[in-house]
Amino acid sequence: MKTKNLIISLAIALIFPLTAFAIGVPLFDEPPTSVDADSYTFTFYTEEGAKISVLGGPAFIAPVTDGFDPDGEANGTVEVTVGLAQNQENTFSITAEINEQTSDSVMVTINEVSSSAGEGDTTPPDAPFINEIPEFVDAIEYIITGETEPYANVTAVLTDGTIVGSLQADSRGIFQFLVDLEEDKTNRVNITAEDEAGNVSPATQAVIRQSVDLPEEEEAEEEEELFTSAQVFFEDIQGHWAQNYIEALYEEDVVSGKTETIFEPNGYITRAELTKIAILAFGYSINTSVDEHPFSDVPRNSWFAPYVEEAKRLEIIEGYPSGGFGPNDYITRAAALKIIIEASEIDFSGYTPDFPDVDTSSWYAPYVGYAQANGIISGYPDGTFGPGNYITRAAVAKIVVNMME
Repeated sequence: MKTKNLIISLAIALIFPLTAFAIGVPLFDEPPTSVDADSYTFTFYTEEGAKISVLGGPAFIAPVTDGFDPDGEANGTVEVTVGLAQNQENTFSITAEINEQTSDSVMVTINEVSSSAGEGDTTPPDAPFINEIPEFVDAIEYIITGETEPYANVTAVLTDGTIVGSLQADSRGIFQFLVDLEEDKTNRVNITAEDEAGNVSPATQAVIRQSVDLPEEEEAEEEEELFTSAQVFFEDIQGHWAQNYIEALYEEDVVSGKTETIFEPNGYITRAELTKIAILAFGYSINTSVDEHPFSDVPRNSWFAPYVEEAKRLEIIEGYPSGGFGPNDYITRAAALKIIIEASEIDFSGYTPDFPDVDTSSWYAPYVGYAQANGIISGYPDGTFGPGNYITRAAVAKIVVNMME
């Protein structure tokens, strides 16, 4: 599969701020007149620790903070890859942010001209991967999430031919569809991916069983589990370094497994999952019905909506500049630590981290400093913290248990 990727370096000139806390408007060189590529990588040079946000193009672009580079050092260099809609102009809005101060936005237009896109490419993409769906869903709608080739065009169609939606996967190949469910029926959705050459993948079928009430057999199993939950743990955590942490949270009904016997301790955790754990761990009450709609990508009837609503109301979480929350996005170690510590309501001010890859001026430095000083975290064996790395389910369990103590 051919993937075009043109890396263009854009220089952001630092402008001395009018105040000690301002950050200058990003500046950049004029891009080429036309570009034949499906993605474009900006290299920004900005203030150390600044966050660069780029809005526009065919797919969501996650903000990138200086210091999340491969070496883990804040050096004023930030790379952001964006997708390009083919055979048209792509306009992007760019801002820089540091110390809660955001610059004015600056616009850049990249004209994509595909003169030979997909020439000779006849290999279709693999069938899209769909994340696990619960056996039964008690809701009127459900978000299907999955992964395919980066920037592939993904289409979801019901078995009767009704189109659920069509969209472009993001730079990681992640996609999601909101599906309205028929009550007490098995809802089937066929999902395909099309690459830039027009090759269409085999379909993957998502099966969603809508049920207002759980089957009697399942209710009986749940009742039996109430008496055995303390003795039944997950097969894949036996002997794992985080076993005791996971079991402690499981017994407190703070975490659950991917299945009845699998926890996936080394798997990454999503922003929605982490938010739910933080709310449950520190005893917050949630409304079973969602009154507000704080984020555009959090349906009122989704399982995570009550937790996200409460966390947003308490200012424990923030969304993306686009107005979304990214509930199914994996969360970084720095962002996860912030949410957990904010939920604990502990005073974390005045702490300075001592990790070589954590800039003391970064937004996450006080959280890391507090957690390090109080033995909540210890970092990697090489002495680094890895703030921009995705956090695992095991690491979350350890941090939460340590904070609860």
